[in-house]
Amino acid sequence: MAEIDDRLIGYTCYGKIDGTKGSFDLYWIAVDPEIQGSGIGRQLLERTETAMRAMGAISVYADTSSSDHYRPTRSFYVSMGFHEQARLEDFYAKGDGKVIYEKVLAT
Repeated sequence: MAEIDDRLIGYTCYGKIDGTKGSFDLYWIAVDPEIQGSGIGRQLLERTETAMRAMGAISVYADTSSSDHYRPTRSFYVSMGFHEQARLEDFYAKGDGKVIYEKVLAT
């Protein structure tokens, strides 16, 4: 979690993917819309990756919508070293697919 003056401004939620050896899901990364673009998301993800590595992570997966609304999210993942691995068309709704990203964590 990230806080400023006891106010929550961002958080991540992640976990090991059962049945895998070193694969983790990044379930959520959220930053208060008023301060997005300030580097908080980058800091949160970097600290989350450090925590995942300490837990044995080799790869981390994140997914999001293919809609235009989530273009900034997809750009963020790419800027942080994630690569698109799969796209499931019409997953959320007709014309709104699911994009799955992977990042291999350096040891």
